[in-house]
Amino acid sequence: MLHDFKHNTNFVADNQPVLIEPPLMDGSELPLIATGEGIPMEQNCFNCHPGKITQCFRGAMYTAGQKCDDCHGGMLATGGEFVLDTGLVREPWVDEPKCSSCHSGHGNDPVGMLAYDPDDPAATPIEMADSRFAENPGTLYRNSLDNHAGIACEACHGSPHAIWPNRDLNANDNVTAIQLQGHAGTISECRVCHEANSFPNGTLNGPHGMHPVNDPNWIKSKGDFYHEDFVWLNGEDQCAACHGADHRGTRLSRVPVDRVLKDADGVVRATLAAGEIVSCGLCHSIDKSFEG
Repeated sequence: MLHDFKHNTNFVADNQPVLIEPPLMDGSELPLIATGEGIPMEQNCFNCHPGKITQCFRGAMYTAGQKCDDCHGGMLATGGEFVLDTGLVREPWVDEPKCSSCHSGHGNDPVGMLAYDPDDPAATPIEMADSRFAENPGTLYRNSLDNHAGIACEACHGSPHAIWPNRDLNANDNVTAIQLQGHAGTISECRVCHEANSFPNGTLNGPHGMHPVNDPNWIKSKGDFYHEDFVWLNGEDQCAACHGADHRGTRLSRVPVDRVLKDADGVVRATLAAGEIVSCGLCHSIDKSFEG
C-alpha cells in the first residue's frame, strides 16, 4: 500500500510510524457530510473510510471507471438502512461485493459494471458461484485461495482496493509484479513460478482454469498436441470466460505487453502490441474455434 505519513505521523528510532493523536473537537467544527448524485466519493465515503492516506482509488477498478457505490451501493445501503435479499441487515465487513458480481465469465463481454441489482435499495451483492472468478464459498476475496496450488487471490491480483496495476507506473503497488514478471498488472506469466517447457501437452490447470500464457507449446506443439483439443473439454466452452462467447476476445484477453507469439517450431503466429485483444481468430478462423 502507498502511505504518506508526512502530515499525520512521526517516526521513532526503528523507523516505525507513530500516529499523532487528533485534536480534541466538540462537534461544532465538523461540516455536514454532502451526499447524493454528483458528490465525489472523497466528500462522503472518505469522511469515515481511509482515503487520502490509504488511497482506495489507486487500483485497476478505479482506472476502469468504477467508484465506491458501483460495488458497495450508496450510503444508506452500506449503512444497513434496507433489508438484504437474505432478509437480514447488511453486516459490515461481511456483506461485501463479490468478484463474480461483475466477473461472470459469461457473454461476449464477461465483465459487468454494477455489483448489484440497481432496483435493490440494499445493494445486495450479486453472487454467481458458478463463475470461475468467484471467491471461495462463504469467503471474501481477501481471504480466498485459488485452486491453483492454494495461492491467495491477493498474491496475483493485489489487495481489494488496489487491484493491480496502479495507473502510476512508479507506484509501490506495481513493484511486486514488475520484479516477478517484468511488467505491472496481474501475475499472469507462468514463468514466474514454472520453468520453460513445463507444459508440453498443454493444461487448463492454471489460475481460474487458464491455459499457459505466451507458451509456444500451447500455440502449437511439435508433437500431436493442439490446444483445440481443450476447447470443448467436458462439453463446455473453455475459451468463452476470457475470450467471450463469440471467441473474438474481451478485455480479459488483452496482452499486457508487446508480444511476438511463436509456436514450438519457432514460426511467428502473431505480433501484438500491449493492450491488443487476443481473439481466437488471430491465427485461424473463428469457425474453427467452434468445431467440436
